[in-house]
Amino acid sequence: MTGNKKLGIGIVGLGSSKFMQIPALASFPNAEMIAGADPIKSNRDWVKEHYKIKRLYSDIDELLEDKEVDVVVIATMTYMHREHVIKAAKIKKHIMCEKPMAPIIADCDAMIKACQENDVILMINYNKRFVECFKLAKDMIDEGVLGEIYEIDVCWTQSEHGRKMDSRGSLENLGGVYQDHGSHVIDLCRWWVGEVADVRGECLVGVLNSERCVDDLAAAFIRHQNGTIVTHHINLCDHRPNHEMYTISGNKATLTIGEDILGTQMRYFSVEPYKMLLYRNGKSVEDVTPHPYRGSEDYRWNIDCMKNELFSFTRSMNHFIDCVLNGKRPLIDGQCGRKTIEVVQSVYYSAWKHETVTLPLKETPDLAKVLMEIKASKENIARRD
Repeated sequence: MTGNKKLGIGIVGLGSSKFMQIPALASFPNAEMIAGADPIKSNRDWVKEHYKIKRLYSDIDELLEDKEVDVVVIATMTYMHREHVIKAAKIKKHIMCEKPMAPIIADCDAMIKACQENDVILMINYNKRFVECFKLAKDMIDEGVLGEIYEIDVCWTQSEHGRKMDSRGSLENLGGVYQDHGSHVIDLCRWWVGEVADVRGECLVGVLNSERCVDDLAAAFIRHQNGTIVTHHINLCDHRPNHEMYTISGNKATLTIGEDILGTQMRYFSVEPYKMLLYRNGKSVEDVTPHPYRGSEDYRWNIDCMKNELFSFTRSMNHFIDCVLNGKRPLIDGQCGRKTIEVVQSVYYSAWKHETVTLPLKETPDLAKVLMEIKASKENIARRD
């Protein structure tokens, strides 16, 4: 790139991205949406109607041949990430790949290798790192406000009862809610307290719908290398619309993040913060919620300003664009994405073997076999009852 030319962005996968990545990409002065690709015509038509985008294609190959596209955002199904990232890397396009990085470690390794060989940037979009509340939690941990962290408990549930099964319930993804939501949680906890030492996991397949072939409920007990104990409770089977709560406990204070202000509002569509409470000695509690409009009534009602500055997808995309324009290493690169997938795989493997799994993972399980045998075991229990 030379002169004042804007960075040309192409996005592959126009389904959920039309509510998350594409709105974020519409607001950068140094970049512009050039092209989008999706095999589903209704997705292309919706994007054409609602956004200013120069060209829309039915497949990734046409988009990658577009000379105005400098970087590519991969927002397709997880099992497609390997193929799409490697294709983009071979044509020297810098890449932001949606999370989770891939279903298995081998796919992650192939993606990393392709990007290294072609000297292109690969960022994995774990956008929760760019949420103000989680950034504040990171700062409080690093600055010793909570003291030595000994426990983190995460509960993230939502209700998909009565919802028709979509492609996320397919076995080809080689993972369900723990791969999807759980990978977010793994990434945050790794960011907060460091790498994982070992895991013990359990999961259930086909609770919501007998046709589902991936987990819709998972629980994990994780020990990090620094000794912090972390528990994850992730499921789609709750009857509450959406519940997301993080409790971080240290020897000086406990921080809770959750019980959000908007109730059922899905946080990744909102700039409103999670509620943050700081507890000390069982006697005092302080509201440390980073309200964006504190001290500024004008800012409170400027939705464009709030979207551009606080929406986590805008922040993560801005970080990616800065890395491309200035040759920086992304906060969440391919190796970082790989480490999270290793934990996901280890939890599934632990649930299958009924044993604690130590990292690094020494063997690669056949996840299709793992998930189907877990599903069969649940069905056998149900029949006995």
